[in-house]
Amino acid sequence: AHSLMGVALGMLLVFRTNASYDRYWEGRKRWGGVVNASRNLMRRASAFVGHADGLGGLVAAYAFALKQHLRSNPDLSEVAEHAGPAIAEAAGAIANPPARVALEMSRWIAARVSAGELSAELARTLEENVGELLDHQGACERILKTPVPFAYVAQIRQLLMIYLLTLPLVLVPMLGWVAIPALMLISFGLLGIEEAGVEIEEPFGLDANDLPLEGLCTTIA
Repeated sequence: AHSLMGVALGMLLVFRTNASYDRYWEGRKRWGGVVNASRNLMRRASAFVGHADGLGGLVAAYAFALKQHLRSNPDLSEVAEHAGPAIAEAAGAIANPPARVALEMSRWIAARVSAGELSAELARTLEENVGELLDHQGACERILKTPVPFAYVAQIRQLLMIYLLTLPLVLVPMLGWVAIPALMLISFGLLGIEEAGVEIEEPFGLDANDLPLEGLCTTIA
């Protein structure tokens, strides 16, 4: 029975770690998409309009607003630094600050069309990049608001504790005193694997193993 429980526990730990890593890697891919969409937007604006005055600050502000939004942090001082206090105040007045900054990007594009600096066809191209930013934001919000089911996590932890607490009953008759270091090594391995999944399942936080959102935002800026 104990051997069968060990096999089942091993499979559950693997699935748990894979599920957490999928969330972490999906978050990293989405932020990579934010970086690329930002670059494409600035490149196209500079090429089609001839300048990107004001847009660069909005793009940088969007990245910082998204970082704070994913961390449920209302501090938008970085947004004010890049886009101005008026936009930061407007973004802070709603529940989704990065969406408000994205609206300002669309208004910048519309203003260039009204000024005759940009055709409607090329404006749609720029709007596609703004839409990409919001698509990546939506995917990050999906990760944030869909945690690993608690029942799944609790079942693994309970089964792991039962397995480790009953493991001495199996090891001591077989190994004697050697069972003590063996139990320590096995516990270290299994608990470490379980904790690794916990560490990376929420990739947008402030822990050492979370995504380096500050560095990504600085790259975009």
